[in-house]
Amino acid sequence: LFGDGDPNEGLDEKRWQLIAKVIKHHNNVITSEQLAPYLGTEPGNEDAVLPVLVRFDGKPEVSESGNIIYTFPSLATTTGSAYMDPPPPYLKEFPSKFTEVQSGGLVPVYIIAAVNFCGAWFLWFLLHSASSPSISNLYNALAIYGTLFLLIPLCRNTWLGMANNKIEHRNAQRAKYAEELRSPGIELKKKIAESREYRVRDQKITQDNVIYTTEAATLDQEDELERKFKAGEKFDASPELDASP
Repeated sequence: LFGDGDPNEGLDEKRWQLIAKVIKHHNNVITSEQLAPYLGTEPGNEDAVLPVLVRFDGKPEVSESGNIIYTFPSLATTTGSAYMDPPPPYLKEFPSKFTEVQSGGLVPVYIIAAVNFCGAWFLWFLLHSASSPSISNLYNALAIYGTLFLLIPLCRNTWLGMANNKIEHRNAQRAKYAEELRSPGIELKKKIAESREYRVRDQKITQDNVIYTTEAATLDQEDELERKFKAGEKFDASPELDASP
């Protein structure tokens, strides 16, 4: 009656994970056009990047030609190898199926639905007027049940058709934006080339640059931090941002 669940459950979290992976893949520097296949917004829509900046603590940079490029120093911190598989070209949603059951397995369900519907309404028309009120209520309940057993799946199938059309449209739009990145125009080529002049070096977390750790008591670590501070040692845990011509 109600299907097998949403195949796109947790899509928002998957989207954010994928966006983070895309940013890392581009050396923590990216443009709005490169995010469009994952955000689903028009390429060049700089306003759409704001939630990404807020979530990943990014900041905009303006190139010499006036293009806006986004850097994400906070994503440059890594605990291991910087290598990762390349991300997919765009975020793909999956259409919802009416049911995971094979078509042949639905034959008994169709038979039961037809028997319920026809039998319930046959009894209602045959015996409803000649029965006592309590028996009539039973026939009413059977008729309603038999009708809903058909009506709910029919309505759900119609709704799924409309929802899947929207999913197909969104997938087509994101695929189009990804294709535009594979064959960019002159202006987009220039913008992407400018973004590659900016690079945020990954900083690997090691024992030397961890300020607090669970391996020692907090008070002991505070004493060590105070000792280094008094000794004039400086800490710079922020990754470096280069803009080289």
